[in-house]
Amino acid sequence: MTDTVVEREVVRGPFGLWLALLAGPAGASLQLSVNYALVKWACAAGASWVLAGLALVFLAMAGVGLALGATHLSSVGGDDPAGRAFSAQSRHLLAAVAVGMNSLVAIFLINTLIGIATLSPCE
Repeated sequence: MTDTVVEREVVRGPFGLWLALLAGPAGASLQLSVNYALVKWACAAGASWVLAGLALVFLAMAGVGLALGATHLSSVGGDDPAGRAFSAQSRHLLAAVAVGMNSLVAIFLINTLIGIATLSPCE
């Protein structure tokens, strides 16, 4: 029983909420930077699969942020350990923003994957 309580506190604490807010945008920023740095190499090596694999990793980061945001959004009403740091309204707002932002980032990264799949890195 204590493991469940500790696990719930870790998932629903303020750190998890900030992680939910920043995971997707950090993944999108990293994807743009890494893709820009590796596109010439991928063109020369003919390894566009590397760009696609990295985009999938960063899409997973957005998925983690989305899942954490949804967890926080569904848990706002109860007795939450983060209550000392944030009011229920601010936690609800931050969780809703995290869900929306990570959804948009996921759509962006899916569109990136479509571009990688249809175009050569040399184009």
